[in-house]
Formats: sequence, structure tokens, C-alpha cells
Amino acid sequence: MKEGFGNRIQGKIEKRVDRIADKMGSRFKNIQPFDTERVSPEQQLYDYEQLKPQDMMNFVRQYGVESADKFVFEMEQLKRRQKNA
Repeated sequence: MKEGFGNRIQGKIEKRVDRIADKMGSRFKNIQPFDTERVSPEQQLYDYEQLKPQDMMNFVRQYGVESADKFVFEMEQLKRRQKNA
């Protein structure tokens, strides 16, 4: 009997938490948690060209090889676009 009572209470608490989460989600839907500035493509390329091998090693260590490859690929694409423009 006590198990059923505990389950009902737990179910009610979970429903309340879900409703609160839904309300908070809808209330704060369009609010960004951190105000960020976009970095211009020129600044991105400049920073990329200033990277040293040790910086890339740290990048790989922190984010992994796949992220580093993706970053290098995107920067090389950006460099080609800047040349062709």
C-alpha cells in the first residue's frame, strides 16, 4: 500500500516539474544565455594564419582530431573564397 502511495506522489512531482520546465522553456525561448559578438571572416583568417604548431596541438588535444580537421577545412574554404572574391 505504501509503495502505491509513494509512486503516486512521485508521479505528481514529476508532472509538476515537467510543467515548470515547459513554462520556463516557453518563457525564455528567444533569450540567448550569453551575448556573443560575431567575429568577422577577415579576423578569423588572420587568427588562423597566426596559429603556431603548438596552438594546433593544443586544439587537437582539447577538441579532438575531427574538430581540428573540420576547423582547418572551414578556414581553408574561407581563404579560397576570400582569394576568389
